Amino acid sequence: MKEALTNHQTQTTCWDHPKMTELFQSLADLNNVRFSAYRTAIKIRRLQKALCLDLLELNTTNEVFKQHKLNQNDQLLSVPDVINCLTTTYDGLEQMHKNLVNVPLCVDMCLNWLLNVYDTGRTGKIRVQSLKIGLISLSKGLLEEKYRCITLIFHARILCTSSARKKIRMVWNYYSPGGTNNYILKCKKRKRDKIFSILLYLFLFTKSISGILH
Repeated sequence: MKEALTNHQTQTTCWDHPKMTELFQSLADLNNVRFSAYRTAIKIRRLQKALCLDLLELNTTNEVFKQHKLNQNDQLLSVPDVINCLTTTYDGLEQMHKNLVNVPLCVDMCLNWLLNVYDTGRTGKIRVQSLKIGLISLSKGLLEEKYRCITLIFHARILCTSSARKKIRMVWNYYSPGGTNNYILKCKKRKRDKIFSILLYLFLFTKSISGILH
């Protein structure tokens, strides 16, 4: 899926793979689920399984990033670069799950999703950090391990910006029973760091999937 698809009957341009369009329609069908937490969880799970990322071990994502030398989080990746990385990822999954993974289809759909979320301006490029958070967020793994990985990726850049600190502190104040000063700051450092990492993950993950939940 390197370029837009043209519908000759309606004379409109579609940026979505036909299978991705079907997936988005199926996600929309879940809007009648009553509680937002359940609705969001079901949508994320359906997306994860459709992209076969429920088969992707968290450690494997790090190995793929190292193999492709994706060390600079601000580096821009072209569509061919993203395809190369995704192909490596899905080739590995196909070797372990031959009957479950269709490499060309999975690459196309995952690329489609990444571009929809991280390249809304249709520049044909996304940042390394966007690819990382996308794959890590939907990979198979413990949530705490995902918190750790994403915190390591964004710690140096995100926490040094006043706007990010302000947003996280707003969430922090909202969810803390006694407010920041009365509750979280009284926690032991290890517990406080864990809480902060979780809030950071939620803040970043919410941004990464906002394009497919509503």
